Amino acid sequence: MKKIYKNFQSCGMTMKRDEQGGGTNIPGSARRKGIKTSLIVVLISISFMGSAQFYPQDSILFEVNTVPVHIWDSPTNIWQIGSPQKTYLNAAWSAPKGIITDTIIPYPINTYSTFSFVINSKSLKQDFATYISFMQKFDTDTLLDRGVIEASYDGGGVWCELGNTGWICPNGPALITWDQDSSVSSHQKYNHLAVTSGRSDGWLFSRCILNWIIILNASDGIVPDSVMVRFIFTSDGSANGREGWLIDNIVFGYMDYLTGIPETPGNQSDLIIFPNPITGQSAIRNKQFAGPVTLRIFDRTGRLIRQESEVKTDHLILDRKDFLPGIYLMKLDKKQGNSQTARFIVQ
Repeated sequence: MKKIYKNFQSCGMTMKRDEQGGGTNIPGSARRKGIKTSLIVVLISISFMGSAQFYPQDSILFEVNTVPVHIWDSPTNIWQIGSPQKTYLNAAWSAPKGIITDTIIPYPINTYSTFSFVINSKSLKQDFATYISFMQKFDTDTLLDRGVIEASYDGGGVWCELGNTGWICPNGPALITWDQDSSVSSHQKYNHLAVTSGRSDGWLFSRCILNWIIILNASDGIVPDSVMVRFIFTSDGSANGREGWLIDNIVFGYMDYLTGIPETPGNQSDLIIFPNPITGQSAIRNKQFAGPVTLRIFDRTGRLIRQESEVKTDHLILDRKDFLPGIYLMKLDKKQGNSQTARFIVQ
């Protein structure tokens, strides 16, 4: 794989060995030194977010996963997959299971807990961005105990925080942005923090965008074969009785913020589901078919779960309460034999 930056010192960075997990860790404060991201590039990227389309490829729902989750072997690791049974962290987003810093008791002192997964090539495309979304809820001692999300683009050699910064990591994306940290209950949108600390406003929907190319310079990023992602929770030496960090419904895929059109073999589809993933209600927009169609929806095993005939394409709504969490395929068929397909995910 081609290295984007060969001389770390020339970028003004210092690196240290990750004593817990191996590899090299670049702290957020060190990374920010020497980072020079053009303001116009950031503004251009943000301006496309409103029309961006998200195409999920894999999910970790903790009941059924399309990729494995690895809980790192450590005496202080308290991540558990199961049904939360605490006061504030009392249920997974999609019952019964999530991953939580112990399902029953408050988190202990001096813990360093890590779980990880690998994003494979289905979600890593040179002409598209990669996204990671998840539901989270947390209750920690503010600033002293915290959760951090890191990524490695070289198989675990170098780890970097997925903070809200521009240039991030050797072999990594050209730009990282967090376009969502929204409370499901209050609909309040928060600025993303580099660490998870304090108490969340109920469940938060969070989404991180890995931009492999910068619009003004398409040679800035090289897409790796895979990306390793890890969630780390740490606590200090003071007991506080707080409940910790709960994660559910991790989804990743690719994103098209330039055209809003998905990549489909042989054909490009004008079938758009927005918003996607579905957390409440989503509208289906169809730019090509004007008349009634036959609607079919399949689950990730290929089983037909819904079929409707003579459906008007300008009045289609998908409601989260009608589906179990997971990845689905929608197909619209017209009488003349034409068809369109689109993937969507239900959080």
